[in-house]
Amino acid sequence: MKGLTLMLVLFICSFVKGQVGSVGIGTSAPNHSAVLDVFSSSKGILIPRLTIPQMYGITDPATGLLIYQTSLNRFQYFNGTAWRPLDPWNWSRNSICYTEGNVGIGICNPTILLHLRSDTSDVQLGFSNSLSKYIVGIDETEGSFYIGEDSTNGLTKDLVIRNHRIGIGTASPNSALHIKGTSFPAVIRFSHNNTTKQYIVGIDETEGSFRFYYDSLGTLKTRMLIDSAGRVGIGIVNTTAKLNVDGKLMAKEIELNDGLGNSVVYSAANSPAIIEAVDLYRTANFSYNTSFTDIQWNNNRISPAVTSMSFSGAVVTINKTGLYQITYALTGEESNKLTTTRLMKDSGSGYAEVASSQGFAAHEGSNSIRYGTATRTFIMLLNIGDKLKLQAKADSGSITGVPEGSSFTLVKLK
Repeated sequence: MKGLTLMLVLFICSFVKGQVGSVGIGTSAPNHSAVLDVFSSSKGILIPRLTIPQMYGITDPATGLLIYQTSLNRFQYFNGTAWRPLDPWNWSRNSICYTEGNVGIGICNPTILLHLRSDTSDVQLGFSNSLSKYIVGIDETEGSFYIGEDSTNGLTKDLVIRNHRIGIGTASPNSALHIKGTSFPAVIRFSHNNTTKQYIVGIDETEGSFRFYYDSLGTLKTRMLIDSAGRVGIGIVNTTAKLNVDGKLMAKEIELNDGLGNSVVYSAANSPAIIEAVDLYRTANFSYNTSFTDIQWNNNRISPAVTSMSFSGAVVTINKTGLYQITYALTGEESNKLTTTRLMKDSGSGYAEVASSQGFAAHEGSNSIRYGTATRTFIMLLNIGDKLKLQAKADSGSITGVPEGSSFTLVKLK
């Protein structure tokens, strides 16, 4: 028996070489820093394999105890408090998962599921395929959040959130939602997958007017616009009035106000009737220069029964107190020369310009219709003895012609 034991010890020693404090298996020179140094070019080390119940069945496991857990096929170790996976990432051929808490990239104490941080450059997360590449990031300098396309021309920030403002097409939004286009249309489009008809809200790049478009098969049609002067056009693209409607206008009630406290209300119950009207116009040459000149009317369409007004030369005299609608149209006569007009009123102490009656001009213009015409309408309370007249002037030189579209109309309302 003693001889058998001695032979066994000699057999083991032939495979295990050691030096003070180190044991080598498969090597005659174990590394001095290792208690156990195992070497093989064709085999590995097989760690004890346990199921989850067997792992938790170990009594008083030592800190650092290592096993291979066969239920989830992963190495686990005991950290002194609980069993933890040696690698928290679970790998398969085409996927990877993490179930141990938050993940931090550039930060060691992530507070959300995926926390990215960089203090030296933009924080970016990229998405790409063979056709395009998109980036989600935070601008290092401004601190703004952006989504953009990264192409050969560089990164284009298509959407930016900065200071609680959202910018689309702009990196510096100055309102809650700021949309900017580099060419027409800078728009919001509304469509439905059951029809080819679409509606668009946009800005005309040439005029700068705000428009509502109807898009049918790629053809844009303006349905409504608001221009830079605050004029509204419905069904029309060239508006000269505050509200210009091409078609019928239906409303429960309409109030016309001259801005001076005088108004008239049109409704189903109260429809102001036209009592009398005076319509003056010209059919002969009229000359004026850079000074305001009275417009002399040489023709009229006046009913013989009109008694509330009278007309002579340039002046209309009011014979009955009441509410009047005054409309005048001025037609420019020469290309590249502006013609301006104003309404004058004399209530017994001399003529004075009616407030807000000036400020529009007309001219023939090479790119406009021949004899471009500007029109203005007022609702005014006029008293007996009031006198009205129109004056015109040219911005340069003198103008002589036949302003076929010029007219001066007064209507007494009920």
